[in-house]
Amino acid sequence: MFSDKFKSVLDQLGDNVERYLQERERDQQAKNEANRSMATLPEKLGKTYKLRINHVPTGGFVDFPAFLTGFSDAYNVNWNAEQVFGRSDPIATYQNTRRAISVSFNVVAASVNEARNNLNKVNILLTMLYPLYQSGGASGQKCGDATTVNMGPLLRIKFGNLIADASTGGPLLGYVNGFTMDPELEDGFFLDDGDNSMPGGETEVGTSSIMGTNGIEYIPKNIRLNFEMTVLHEHSLGWVKGPEGKGVGTGQKYYFRGGSKGFPYTTSKAVPTIAGENEGDAPDSSNNGGDSVEESEQASILQQIT
Repeated sequence: MFSDKFKSVLDQLGDNVERYLQERERDQQAKNEANRSMATLPEKLGKTYKLRINHVPTGGFVDFPAFLTGFSDAYNVNWNAEQVFGRSDPIATYQNTRRAISVSFNVVAASVNEARNNLNKVNILLTMLYPLYQSGGASGQKCGDATTVNMGPLLRIKFGNLIADASTGGPLLGYVNGFTMDPELEDGFFLDDGDNSMPGGETEVGTSSIMGTNGIEYIPKNIRLNFEMTVLHEHSLGWVKGPEGKGVGTGQKYYFRGGSKGFPYTTSKAVPTIAGENEGDAPDSSNNGGDSVEESEQASILQQIT
């Protein structure tokens, strides 16, 4: 017979084991739920956070379900400042306003197949940094056969209303100085040594490796991409004085030519207006201080000042 003290120790040990098993089961359930959420995350991102990049010379495009980690839209005004003898301040002449958009985003994968698809998309993206040549040799010939550049690697990029053409609402035209591709090393890789040893049978049929190279492969689970695009606007920009009697109020106003969709972030206020300094227009509370314009008036104004 066990002593009462020994039986108490056994009972306590049994309770501890039971609690441990319950906690382990809860942790496993939470992990499974997290995995299910992660598995559907790229699909959800593809619908709501889609970054599309078009290659203008070929018409090809690639879509990324992107985690944006950085976004900057910089507007830089360039002046030609001439210093004149005897004058303290320079005489500045306006040259241009340059717009550059910087974006950094992550492309994540919850499975081997998604990682493979992401890496294929990155391959396509990086080929878009090269131009279109006038003519090319047959398959297997050296690229030296094509020496005349037909078109440079211009891109069109679309990300919701933040990166969009203000005249069409479509992708925004520009050129990039390059992309940087940085695998997130802390998140690791899917590794394949080429012997078809990946679990789950997720390799393509008829191949012995994930990417089909039959060699050692490293497929990042998480890729960080960065680029800066100099924008090339395809519509007029700048302020003009509107036609007599047009707009809200009775006097002339100044209108901004920035595309029919609203510049730069495709807002509902397509034609921003400012009351002339000497026009004497009183603010009108019924139309937000006289700054908004009806759609029919917007179309008429755009037609006359563009």
